[in-house]
Amino acid sequence: MKKNYLLLFLFALLLTNSYGQDLGCVSVNANTPLPICNVGDSRTITASPPVNSIPRQTTSYVISQTPFVWRSPDNVNDVTSITTDDRWSQIVPLRGKQTVPLNFCFFGEKYSECLIGDNGAVTFSIQGHPDSPGGLYTTGPSGFSFGPGDRIPTGPGYGPPYKNAIMMLQDLQINNGAIASTAINFFTVGTYPCRAFVANWQDVPLFGNCAASGLQSYQIVLFESTNIIEIHVRRRTSCPNWLGGRGLLGIQNADGSIGYSPTSPDRNVGTWQVLETQSEAWRFTPNGPMVPVTYEWYEAANPGVVIGTGPSLTVSPAVTTDYCVRATFGSCDAAIPPLLATDCTTVKVGEPVGYPPKNIKHCTTDANPRVFDIGINTDVVLGTIDPGPPDNLNPYDFEIDYYENLTDANFDANPINTAFYDPSDTDAPVLYTLPAPDMTKTVYIKIRDIISNCSYILPFDLIIRDCDAQEIAPMILCDVNNDFQENFNLNNELPAINAAIAAEAGNPLPADFSITFHESEADADDVTTALTPAEVASYPGTTGDRVYVRAESIADPTFYYVYYFDLRLVPTPIATISGSAQICENSTATITITGTAGATVQYTDHTGATVSVVLVDDGTGTNTGVYTFTTPAVIPANSPYTYTLVDATLTTAGVTCTQPLTGSATVTVGGLPTANITTPNTPICEGSALTINVQGTPNTVVTYTDPAGASQTVSLDGTGNGSISLPTTLTPGTYTYTLVKVSTTSTPPCEDNLTSAVTITVRPYPTATIHQVDTQVCLGSPSRVRVTGEPGATVTYTLDSTADQVILDATGEAIILEVLPTAGTHTYTLVGVNSAVAPFCGQAATGSVSIEVTDAPTATISTPTPVICENGTGTVTVTGTLNAQVTYT
Repeated sequence: MKKNYLLLFLFALLLTNSYGQDLGCVSVNANTPLPICNVGDSRTITASPPVNSIPRQTTSYVISQTPFVWRSPDNVNDVTSITTDDRWSQIVPLRGKQTVPLNFCFFGEKYSECLIGDNGAVTFSIQGHPDSPGGLYTTGPSGFSFGPGDRIPTGPGYGPPYKNAIMMLQDLQINNGAIASTAINFFTVGTYPCRAFVANWQDVPLFGNCAASGLQSYQIVLFESTNIIEIHVRRRTSCPNWLGGRGLLGIQNADGSIGYSPTSPDRNVGTWQVLETQSEAWRFTPNGPMVPVTYEWYEAANPGVVIGTGPSLTVSPAVTTDYCVRATFGSCDAAIPPLLATDCTTVKVGEPVGYPPKNIKHCTTDANPRVFDIGINTDVVLGTIDPGPPDNLNPYDFEIDYYENLTDANFDANPINTAFYDPSDTDAPVLYTLPAPDMTKTVYIKIRDIISNCSYILPFDLIIRDCDAQEIAPMILCDVNNDFQENFNLNNELPAINAAIAAEAGNPLPADFSITFHESEADADDVTTALTPAEVASYPGTTGDRVYVRAESIADPTFYYVYYFDLRLVPTPIATISGSAQICENSTATITITGTAGATVQYTDHTGATVSVVLVDDGTGTNTGVYTFTTPAVIPANSPYTYTLVDATLTTAGVTCTQPLTGSATVTVGGLPTANITTPNTPICEGSALTINVQGTPNTVVTYTDPAGASQTVSLDGTGNGSISLPTTLTPGTYTYTLVKVSTTSTPPCEDNLTSAVTITVRPYPTATIHQVDTQVCLGSPSRVRVTGEPGATVTYTLDSTADQVILDATGEAIILEVLPTAGTHTYTLVGVNSAVAPFCGQAATGSVSIEVTDAPTATISTPTPVICENGTGTVTVTGTLNAQVTYT
């Protein structure tokens, strides 16, 4: 049941007119009033410009977010004169390449030309321009300096932010790594007075070393007539390396006293960004007083005579009449030509609504031929049949009743339908039994418009006729999608129809008979409800549907034959192929084709040859057929082995249906996987961690034996890498890891034996001990200290806090021989010991010894009697270290 109701259609139409129009247009709507039931009644028509259609003065603006749109020119765009950094363009006409000036109002003033700045600005403040007294800017260098406090409104000054300008402002440099699509240009789209001027910054680099932050793209759009402004940002990035990455989006008046910029999110000066996946757009809509609007009403047939000048018009036509309204809109400046918009509507007088009901015919051979479902005319009158007219009525706007005679219909007496009319069930049956012996009767449907209270009574006939249709050959089609629905071209039945005519009349020439097609035998008996040529050429049907044919003599229309033929659908075969796999060299794979039982399927094999097979019913009762075959033993040189479906054919009831097929199964030869240990034989220190690296075929599993002989596995990732981690608890000794085999994870797996191995030697940490040889020495005499430990090891020690080293000999010993410089106690302390064998393990050492150094004894000899007489005596005195033994001669 078609449910496209008129009210919903009109509502959608209003929405389209209000919001789907170009923002640069003005328009007006003349509403369609209720129809007039009785001559002399009146109706009021109201002119209502849609939302956003009446321009407002541009003394203030409101900001709103709007869907992002990237506009393209109607023709080749206009380029600006900007080729280097910080420039104003040439003076740009808003009309673009068109000839009619485009006038635009901005903060209460009219402009038709502008400057475009390379840093994302359009300004009307042009020095010496008649539209811009006191203009600030000229073609050429613009300069650019943009601080964190430069929020709009900025107050007086040159800027930036610029005055009398629309801005998506940031520091750009067009010649800083431009690409082919880089451009600063402009274009004008649409036709007067519904145009839009577009200033376009496309893929423009940022200034200096910020170019690496990406290309910037945005458009400023000015809409004619409505003076709406939009700024569309496809991509804006912030680079902190220059001017803090600041950007600004907004508009500002000529002296910087008024400015508008979005606040949520904040688009005034800031480091905000817009990613290309999150492009945004902002609309600045004038919000001052509405411009003046005047109205003129006239009859469509007499446009030169004005019959009303207000926003509404009351009329009392005697016949259906079309009325039009012409709205004239003012603007911000008297120099701008006024804008016109026109709309027309129809006031209907005494016209019945809906569509004519159809006569209902039964054959005497029908079951219960006298019982008619007259309720089928509810959908006919409303137009809600499927398919039906595009402007069908809304069932909820009407009440429908059926009556046996015109008197009852006029007085709403004795309706045939005893149940109340249900607008949600328009195909509800309304049964009426035609009294015997009548073979025809006129009954009435009454439709009342709930809104206007107008009622309309429409007659239709109930007819019982003698029908005698003859069966001819059925029409059989392939059910292409197997969805039990196809469009039949009934004209293809004409050969069977001509053959039937020839058998009865001996004259099969189509020129002698007029052929029409019908959905019932009764309709075929009355050609007024024949299928249309379009319906005949594409008639939706399924198995079990029946079509009737009326073959009417052109010479004598009262002479005709009635035939019928059945529609049948036979299945179109389908098939799929499966069995794709990756297998090992010299293995085989199984390929299965599944589809319609009994179908002949063609496929190409791995050599390119076409093979035909028949799908055998699998016995499940689902009409499913299967064919399975085994591939030859595969070898890498011929990989991949591809089997591709071509088509499937099935003959049913003499009709052969062929379906092109897609789909393939591919068998690839994986080859034998490989793996090796890439870590060399390595010594490590006791307690150290080590990872053994294994490389080979990606996504395989490697089996190895650990030093204890136990079998372990390691999985190689998608890059073919895996690792074995050694425990840190290994004691000194030799440990060997040997690869055994590598296997794929496919089914069945491919395997190859391996022999790669690595030996890891765990070395102990060296030790050292210090021993005292001399406990005490005289000052100036050498002292001895013995150090023992791992042969060849380097022992670090300190002598009275001064570091030194000694290397142990092959026996693991070293003597430190040192003449200590001062008397007193001197201490040797071990610090650490490092092995001389890779990996040169080392650790801290402890232990110390001390040696006492004593001063050497002294002695002097003297005499008071150096000269004595012969046989005399003298005194010799020896003095020195106490208790020292002095030897003299």
